Amino acid sequence: MDKRGILIVVIFIVIGILFGVIGFMSYSSSNSVLKSYDKTNGVIENGNLVFTMSDGQEISKTSFYISMLKDRKNVEVLYDIHEPLNAKINSFFSLWLFSILMFVISLVLIIIAVSVIIKILK
Repeated sequence: MDKRGILIVVIFIVIGILFGVIGFMSYSSSNSVLKSYDKTNGVIENGNLVFTMSDGQEISKTSFYISMLKDRKNVEVLYDIHEPLNAKINSFFSLWLFSILMFVISLVLIIIAVSVIIKILK
């Protein structure tokens, strides 16, 4: 294999590891949210997440993800009492989808690189 092929394999491995690290960081963040954030119910209205904190303060938040959702009368919201605008909807997609995508991309890249290495060694 020439130098260019080796470089491509190394790049796949490095990028695969990078995606794995990003996936792990996202997983850790979501896990931390589940353990430390308060829970309440909220509604999605016109692309905004609206919920009331335990102290009675009403919070309205929007994001790209929230704006794509249809209006709903009842969603479980996880929020930090010190940073309520960092609230998240307690759903699989909101908490875990990004982590899983990063892990899958990482795995695919590393499998491709390893299979090329095995093919070279045969």
